[in-house]
Amino acid sequence: MQDINTMLSTLRRPRLLTSAARHGLVDYQRERHLKRILGDGKLPSPGAAALRLMEIEAGYDSARRTGDGNYMIGAHIEVLIALMSEARLLQSPA
Repeated sequence: MQDINTMLSTLRRPRLLTSAARHGLVDYQRERHLKRILGDGKLPSPGAAALRLMEIEAGYDSARRTGDGNYMIGAHIEVLIALMSEARLLQSPA
């Protein structure tokens, strides 16, 4: 099984999606946004959050690729923003 950093480094998405997510990083508030996305009362560690976000994001990406009419680009970008933020927390020194 790959470690979380390897999984994150191999994630490839269209430039427009990643660019939009990068722009949203400045407004990201972990407690507020992560609770809304994950629906939990208690915030998980950055590693656990990143794993769950990757699962959610994979579902959005699958919907995007298949042209699913229920695909929500705004929600996809929101999850990418959270995933990028959690990845940054994983890489920052403790």
